[in-house]
Amino acid sequence: MDIAELWRIYWPTWTKAGTTAGIVLITLLMFPALVGCITKKLEKRRFTAMLFLLIWLYWVFASCVFYRSGYAEYHYILKPFWSYELAFGRGSRIMLQEILLNCCLLLPVGFLFPVAFDLKKPAITILFGFLCSAGIETMQLVMKKGLFEWDDMLHNTLGVVAGYGLYRIGSLIFHKALHHRKKRKIQKLGIKITPPAA
Repeated sequence: MDIAELWRIYWPTWTKAGTTAGIVLITLLMFPALVGCITKKLEKRRFTAMLFLLIWLYWVFASCVFYRSGYAEYHYILKPFWSYELAFGRGSRIMLQEILLNCCLLLPVGFLFPVAFDLKKPAITILFGFLCSAGIETMQLVMKKGLFEWDDMLHNTLGVVAGYGLYRIGSLIFHKALHHRKKRKIQKLGIKITPPAA
């Protein structure tokens, strides 16, 4: 079973009603941010990050819970790290692919959340990602829409951490490039900067 097949199994086909509901919900939630962006109280980059964050979260929750086929009984595995036993202990390629997909599921959250809310420290971003994952797993259990397991929460949270790492790397590269650009502009203008006297 390849990634494409796993995708078809775990991500159901959306209906027009579901897509319309998502557009309406996201528009309502983004309206205050849009006003802030128009009045220049909110930076465009933060507005854009908020928009993509909401779109991604709606897609994740809708695909993993609301539009997913249900079961007749509750499905759960309370044993931690059971997926690692299958993936690495028994060499299950399918389980390894599932682990990687679950890590990727909330990776965009780790990248977009700190940009949207201008956060410098990782703790709030990681906590938000973990709460999203816990919310998904809990709803899957209560609504009988999937398999509740601790491993998924771990993998989702690791994805958030990886996403935050990409954000930090991207931020450092951006600020370094911006610094060099300003430096070249100053040199081009022939302005000499003298260090302050000791």
